[in-house]
Amino acid sequence: MLSIEESKKMLNKYGANYSDEEVCIMREFIYTLVEIECKMLKRKEEQILQDNGDKSTKIVSLNNGKYGKNSLPLHPRIHRRAS
Repeated sequence: MLSIEESKKMLNKYGANYSDEEVCIMREFIYTLVEIECKMLKRKEEQILQDNGDKSTKIVSLNNGKYGKNSLPLHPRIHRRAS
């Protein structure tokens, strides 16, 4: 965690003049946003791990046509001249 002096130095670098109270408010807000983002990332990772560990996940084939199981194009290939 940055000290108030370091935070103030960074924020005032381009000519702004924030008070200690303003710097504290901005710093708390930024740390709150980072905390929320970290929680969301952790939740997403847990969900992915949970989904991958679930053996009941059903895989649906996109193509049941003449191409067989080795090739899964989304639509039949048509060779034509580019326009």
